[in-house]
Amino acid sequence: MGSINPFFLNFTSLFIQCIVLGTFVLILFDRKLSWERLVIFSFLNTAANVLPIQIVSRTAYSEVIFVGIYFLSMILLIRYILNLRFLYSILGTCVVFLLSTIVQYLVIAILKISLQGFDLFTWLAASPLNSFIMRLLGTFIDFLGVLVIYYFKIKIYMPADIYRKRKISIILNIFIIAMIIVPDILFFETTVIKIPSELVLFNAASAFVLLVLSTKNSIKFGELEMTKQELEFQKLYNKTLDDLTDNLRGFKHEFNNIISCIQGYLYVDDIKGLRTYVSQIQNEARTMNNMEPLNSYVKDNPAIYGLLLSKLSYSQVKNINFNIRVFSKIDPHNINVLDLCKMLGILLDNALEAAIESDKKYVEFMVKEDHSSNSLIIEISNSFTGNPDIEKIFEKGFSTKGVHKGFGLWELNRIIAKNHQNAKLTTNISGNLFNQRIEII
Repeated sequence: MGSINPFFLNFTSLFIQCIVLGTFVLILFDRKLSWERLVIFSFLNTAANVLPIQIVSRTAYSEVIFVGIYFLSMILLIRYILNLRFLYSILGTCVVFLLSTIVQYLVIAILKISLQGFDLFTWLAASPLNSFIMRLLGTFIDFLGVLVIYYFKIKIYMPADIYRKRKISIILNIFIIAMIIVPDILFFETTVIKIPSELVLFNAASAFVLLVLSTKNSIKFGELEMTKQELEFQKLYNKTLDDLTDNLRGFKHEFNNIISCIQGYLYVDDIKGLRTYVSQIQNEARTMNNMEPLNSYVKDNPAIYGLLLSKLSYSQVKNINFNIRVFSKIDPHNINVLDLCKMLGILLDNALEAAIESDKKYVEFMVKEDHSSNSLIIEISNSFTGNPDIEKIFEKGFSTKGVHKGFGLWELNRIIAKNHQNAKLTTNISGNLFNQRIEII
């Protein structure tokens, strides 16, 4: 067998295993599978693990170097290729490392039991194909793990806005687990030939318990944070319902008076006055009209719900005709909620400020689904004055509002560039309305 064949077999088996492990991470953190990203992730991860072995000569410390490269490459590739958050990347790397350790112990135990009377290392060294078979056996067990988390819907979720101290505590816990496991792995790899199969299986069981406990704690932590956010949101939601109920009661109480006033305008044939009066009634009813879509579609997204409520209150103070039209739930899986709130906040702030200076004082916020492209569309339109330059408004420091302004749309453009694979911004002017549209794929 040629000299390139052992390298090719090793690279191929590790590449297949990385595909399975990448799939494991995406399913565990509830992310959409992208085969293009998985292939790139697996190829780069395989290269990062195979090439150092070819370059670095084996010494007493080489295994430590290889483990360090494994951790670093896995974290960076999960973060930038699979596009998960940094905390997810660290947690995912440790979960995958523990899973790989368990699988390695199981494979060693299986082979030691199957090859009784044979030296395992001698069997592996006899042919590159044997190492390839050993790796494929481990990959098959990894694949069974993927099926388990997919079938039982095991997910880990960490809110994007958890406190920094809690993030640090999670990272420290992960680091401690790694410090416990890594020396154990290095010891087993150097002495496995002398260790009974029963002890190998016991070590695999211990690592499995550690994996289950660490994963369960991560899931419980995520659920605790979500519950905390939901409680805060429920207070806000209950307050809006109380306000809406009070408005309905007030409207019911004043209904007869409103009808009497309309009859008065009709009796004297004052159509102009009637139009003014009806416009005032519409302004009073606008809050109730806006709360219906909010409570129907946005109530499950506390961050955006709170953002829209604050802008709605601001529009009432400034006497802006702010219409909210939501025809779909705002549930963007492929973009960070914090980034989405920043984008909406910038666009709504600019729209409201422009509307204040215009005669019409009109802003519309609309959300809908585009079923043809399976995307979420968010459109913000506003009245304006003057002639805004669509090409220049996204430049850093450019503003029509005076000193210390002009960074909002530049920051928006930066966030869009960060999420360019999942979000697209379109800006145009249609008649007397300035329109900005975000499409989230």
